[in-house]
Amino acid sequence: MLKMGKSQSDFSSNPNPSVAPVETKEIHITSFIVQVMPEHLAQTVTWIQEQSPAEISLAQEDGKIIATMESESLETVTDFLNKVSSKQDVLNCALVYHQIEESHRLDELIEVDSEEYFPSTPR
Repeated sequence: MLKMGKSQSDFSSNPNPSVAPVETKEIHITSFIVQVMPEHLAQTVTWIQEQSPAEISLAQEDGKIIATMESESLETVTDFLNKVSSKQDVLNCALVYHQIEESHRLDELIEVDSEEYFPSTPR
């Protein structure tokens, strides 16, 4: 019998037994724009802060809210989206950013050439 490819057990085994495997958890980094009727802005901001793990980054008088959230599951992200969208005074709730990172990567230092990102301006 000819065996093609790798089996599931080939992927789950540690290729280097001298190095302990890193236990990884996914972290979902998200942001949402929520549009509410302006007269219900304060009430909706309070509700989001009390009922969800999201943080309010911006709330404008015209009813626009930017909420950000870090969570360990996609289910938390979709629950937030569904709950906020179904709230009576919410006109729209849109996911505008979603990044998935392994939790251990968030502790890594990133070296950045500041000149590349922030070039000095001529005087």
